[in-house]
Amino acid sequence: MKTKYVVIKDTICPALIIFPEYILHSIFNSIGKITSAGFVNLKTKSCYGESISLKLKSNPKRDNNLLKILLRD
Repeated sequence: MKTKYVVIKDTICPALIIFPEYILHSIFNSIGKITSAGFVNLKTKSCYGESISLKLKSNPKRDNNLLKILLRD
């Protein structure tokens, strides 16, 4: 199963949220401004791709750094 993610802009810092592929990226619109979205490879610990429902691409450099913080890697 693929794993998806969104990055939500917060007033303090961006937050990366990981969730299963059967959930649409767009469900997170109500939480805040989404700045990037795509898929996560948890084996390689990398973000890639895009969200069709949000029409947003991943931002690999920033999103991978957020993922490393989230996974405490």
